[in-house]
Amino acid sequence: MPALGGASCLFGQHGDKLIGPTRGLTPLPIPNTLLVQIQLWQAHLNALDRRLAKLNFKTAHPVRERIQAILRSDNVNLLFIINKDGAPDSLSTKSLFYGEGKSLNHDFSRHMMPGLLAKHDVPFEYVQWWLRHHVDGTSASAAASTVIQQVWLSRVASALDRIALDLGLRPLHGIARTL
Repeated sequence: MPALGGASCLFGQHGDKLIGPTRGLTPLPIPNTLLVQIQLWQAHLNALDRRLAKLNFKTAHPVRERIQAILRSDNVNLLFIINKDGAPDSLSTKSLFYGEGKSLNHDFSRHMMPGLLAKHDVPFEYVQWWLRHHVDGTSASAAASTVIQQVWLSRVASALDRIALDLGLRPLHGIARTL
C-alpha cells in the first residue's frame, strides 16, 4: 500500500501473485492520476471519520479503526467495503463482480493492460517485468542485471497514467470536496 503522507510518497507496491524474486511485489511509481485519487481518498476517509464521530461512533468501532489504520499507513488494504453487519471487509473480486458484472472476466485488466502498454511504446521486456514474468539471470530484478529499475518503472508508470487518461479515468471526490 502506498503511504498516504503526501507528494513525497510516490511509490507503491504492485503485486498479485507470490512468484519471482520479488515474491510478487514490484515497487512501482504511482502515476499522477492515481496519486491524486489516493489524496482524494485520504480526504474522503478523514471526512468520513469526522462524520462517524459526529454520529457518536466510538473510536474503537471497526470502521473507524480501519480508517485510522489506513491514514497511519499501517499494513492494511487501502480500499474496503462496509459489510451488512457494519464492519469493514477488504475489497475483493467477489465484492466487485456481482449483479450485472457477474459475467465479466475477473482478470480482464491484466490481459488488457499489456496491449495498452505496448500501444504506448513501452518495450516488451518492461511489460514482462511489470507483470513479473521473470527469467532467471536476465530479468531486471536479477543481481547481475544492468537494468536500472527506476528507468523501466518510471516509463511504465508514465504509460499507466496516459492509459488512465485515455480511458477517461479521472480522480473522483468522495464526501470531502477538497483535499
